Amino acid sequence: EIGHNMDGYIRSVVLGNTYDERVRTIIYNLRLRVQMDDELRQMAKLKGISEYSMTNTSEMFAEGFTSFESGETTEFAVEFGKFMDRWLNHAN
Repeated sequence: EIGHNMDGYIRSVVLGNTYDERVRTIIYNLRLRVQMDDELRQMAKLKGISEYSMTNTSEMFAEGFTSFESGETTEFAVEFGKFMDRWLNHAN
């Protein structure tokens, strides 16, 4: 049992700041993911989106990527290209 106490002490006192930063980073990334998914869902009403892409946001992203990269000029493909550029630039 003392091993658990030492582990708790190290995590909370010695590494407290590091651990808190990791938690803040995880929460921040989750918020970004929700924001990204919300933006994807807003594209569901655009012309050129397939019914299959509305299965979930992962499928919507994959279908949007394929549409955009293959040079389609549908409303969905064009908007997805803008969406992808925005999010890729967000990472930099």
